[in-house]
Amino acid sequence: MSMLLKGRHAIEEALAADAAMTRIIVQDDKRHDGKLRIILDEATRRRIPIDTLSAMDFGKTYSGAHNQGIVAEGEFGKFHPIESLINAPDKHPRLVILDHIEDPFNFGGILRSAEAMGISAVVFPKDRNSTLSPGMIQAASGAIHHIPLVRVTNIAQTIKQLKKAGYWMYGADSNNGVSISDVRVNTPYAIVMGNEAKGLSSLVQKQLDEAVIIPLQGKLSSLNVSVATGIMVYEFTRREG
Repeated sequence: MSMLLKGRHAIEEALAADAAMTRIIVQDDKRHDGKLRIILDEATRRRIPIDTLSAMDFGKTYSGAHNQGIVAEGEFGKFHPIESLINAPDKHPRLVILDHIEDPFNFGGILRSAEAMGISAVVFPKDRNSTLSPGMIQAASGAIHHIPLVRVTNIAQTIKQLKKAGYWMYGADSNNGVSISDVRVNTPYAIVMGNEAKGLSSLVQKQLDEAVIIPLQGKLSSLNVSVATGIMVYEFTRREG
């Protein structure tokens, strides 16, 4: 989908993934450092148009922190059909399913952890869930270019389809469940993470094969969903049966 990337690292990752970039806009600065020069040279090599704006015009057009004097326009983030998972669970044995994650930085952080730990795809709903945005892409640190994204209409119905295809469903629960250190990990599997405030919906909870809890030793009763996902995917990929 067409959108804007902000910042050197996001653009560098998009170039490395050969994303469909249509234009780069850079702030006019004769002090361009080596890393920025490398990005611009690579864009030139690929014949991606580069526009230069004065510092004033760039600031007016692309206001906000973290753009580092460079942005890019293009088609970033390709959605895959759910059938690609249902028809080939052996090729996609590790999934993360999101039950309405609203914060774009949580969404991006989850994608980053999932890609880093070898998750095969991330499934999320098209409504009442954070979508692809510059902030989310920046938080994902390039993960959207490398991990398949599957956007669906109904999470509960999708889980039913995936269970019929042979996926085991493990859901994170902050109150009840088997300790993550004791759970038996069967493949193919999906780790289901709930909404920041409400957790997993009742319809989703009823379809879980196992609820999983991350034991906490401090005074806080729960973890940020992005942090919890990172722990879950690390433990599951490490302990697959």
